[in-house]
Amino acid sequence: MNQYFFKEKNPFEKRVRVLNEQTMIKLKPPNCYRVLVTRDNTSFKALSNPFKLNYEYIKNNKKLAIGLFHYWFTYMLEMPTQNTIKETFQKLLNKLINENQDIELVCNCKPDVCHADIIRECLINKAKKHHALMQDDTSEPMEIEY
Repeated sequence: MNQYFFKEKNPFEKRVRVLNEQTMIKLKPPNCYRVLVTRDNTSFKALSNPFKLNYEYIKNNKKLAIGLFHYWFTYMLEMPTQNTIKETFQKLLNKLINENQDIELVCNCKPDVCHADIIRECLINKAKKHHALMQDDTSEPMEIEY
């Protein structure tokens, strides 16, 4: 029996992408929301990685910087009170689910491992959970809360 027979396909896998700022095609596809998640961006600064490689405790260890970001980012999303990280993430999630737009996260790190990969996985997982809940419910689109 095929091992993938029961595996449910995630409809959001291909709709959330991480691109390199230098090598991406400047003209974005239609129905796509492109977000720059670098430290230079003022609009989405909440999604930049605050753990810099030149910090004394990181010492140019990119895996450590990404691991710290993963821990910090998921912690911020799970906080019971609203914060700028949750609000920004929620905005992207609403674009993906309610407005049916693809999301492109743009950073300078790609094709290397990047903090945007963490954001992408969180978006996909949350959208998949929401999608599963909505399968039985045919009501109007709702405001997503994380």
